Amino acid sequence: MLDIHQINTIIFDLDGLILDTESTFHSAWKQAGEALGVPINDGMLQDFCGMSGNDITRLLKLHYGERLDIDRFFNRCEKIWIEQVKQQGIAVKPGFFALIDVVRHNQWEYTIATNSRRTNAQFCLETAGIANYFTDMVCREDVVNPKPSSEVFVKAAALLNKELTECMVLEDSPPGVRAAYQTHAKTVYIPSTVLPDRDCLMMADIYCTDMNQLASILAHKDHV
Repeated sequence: MLDIHQINTIIFDLDGLILDTESTFHSAWKQAGEALGVPINDGMLQDFCGMSGNDITRLLKLHYGERLDIDRFFNRCEKIWIEQVKQQGIAVKPGFFALIDVVRHNQWEYTIATNSRRTNAQFCLETAGIANYFTDMVCREDVVNPKPSSEVFVKAAALLNKELTECMVLEDSPPGVRAAYQTHAKTVYIPSTVLPDRDCLMMADIYCTDMNQLASILAHKDHV
C-alpha cells in the first residue's frame, strides 16, 4: 500500500501538466519546419515532450545537421506560437482546479518546477488566467541542469522550506518523471500523450489519467 500520509507539498510541472501548451508548441514547430523545408514528424514531437530548449536543439542538430538554421527555426517558431496563442489562448488541463481546491483545503504548500524560462512560464500562466494561483516558481534560469536532472525539484522543495520526503511531484513527460524518480519525493505520472510511457509507469508511485483522478485520491488519502 502506498503511504502518502506524510505528503504536505505539491510540486507541479507546467507545460503539458497544468497547461495544454504542448499542442500549441507542436503546431508551431511543425509549421516552422515546413516553412524552412525541414518537416518535423510526430515521432520527433513526441521526443520533445518535457525536454529543455538545449536538449531540443541538440536533437534537431543531430537529425538535420547543417540543413536547419537553428536560430531561424526558433525565431519562426516563436512568432507562429505567439500568434496562435493570441488567437486561441492556452487551455488549463482537466482537473487542475479540483486538485488546487484539495491542496488548499488541506493547507498544503505548492509551487511549479519547470524547464521553461520564467518570462515564458509567466506569460503562459497569465494567458491561461491562472497566474494568481502561484506566488513563485523554479524555472530554467534558476538551475544549472534542467530536467531530467532533479535539481529543479531540490530547488523547489528548498523554496518552500520542505524536505523532498514531504513532497509529491506531478509530471507528464519522461524527462520530468526521470528527474522526480531520482529524489525522495512521491512521483505522480499524468501523461500528456495518448499512450503512457512504459518506463514512466515503472518509475512512478502513482499513475493517473488526469488531475481529477489525483484530486480524488488526495481528498480520500486517509483511506488510501
